[in-house]
Amino acid sequence: MKTSKTPASQPAKPPSQSPAYGLQIGLRAAIASLLAAWTALRLGMDYPIYAVIAAIVVTDASPEVTRRTGLLRLVGNVIGAILGGGIGTFLGHSPLVMAGGVLVSIVLCELTGLREAAKITGYITGIVILFHGDSPWVYATDRFIETSLGLGFAILVGLLMEAVMKIQIARPKSGKARRT
Repeated sequence: MKTSKTPASQPAKPPSQSPAYGLQIGLRAAIASLLAAWTALRLGMDYPIYAVIAAIVVTDASPEVTRRTGLLRLVGNVIGAILGGGIGTFLGHSPLVMAGGVLVSIVLCELTGLREAAKITGYITGIVILFHGDSPWVYATDRFIETSLGLGFAILVGLLMEAVMKIQIARPKSGKARRT
């Protein structure tokens, strides 16, 4: 028995490969990064790029995933700023010290059950150690603020877009007659 392939028999594209998926995640990341950059600039932050990076990296097509990972990454941001400031103060800011700080911060996250915060913890620890200049705590505080702005706006945009989607789904379709 021969079977013919019809469009209906073709497997559907996974959601992550559809143009709608790209548009959804792209729109969320674009709005969150715009708000984060604008806010960081209005606050007079020196490096709003860190707010932009955080907003884009934490954005997921699922608002629930964005919230969960965003909050964990905020914890990682705090840990990284503290570790980077402390290590930079006591051990200096060479590439070797930075590499050791990244290692320690990631292992610490793994040991404390904060696996999803490990990469941002290492990232923040590393940049604070390597680029702090003469004021590691000021630099650590600024990176914490900028990164938190990005994380916060990614979560906020995800929540707002989720609420809009729920309203759209709950709204009755216009043009249909109601049955009584």
